[in-house]
Amino acid sequence: MRNFNPEELFYNSVVVDLETTGLFAGRDQILQLCAIKPTPRGPVVFNRYFYAEENPAYWVNHIDPESL
Repeated sequence: MRNFNPEELFYNSVVVDLETTGLFAGRDQILQLCAIKPTPRGPVVFNRYFYAEENPAYWVNHIDPESL
């Protein structure tokens, strides 16, 4: 049995965040996709905004139209 190594788990993980205009797959759109991979030299970050005609969830995600 292997011993649990928190540092190994930390460096072998990726955190993903997805911001959308709502919760309905057939109607709502993706606004932002972000992924963070920790490394010993610092995080590697992927962050991309996507165009959407409107953002009815602005009061939740605070992504303004200028960012898209």
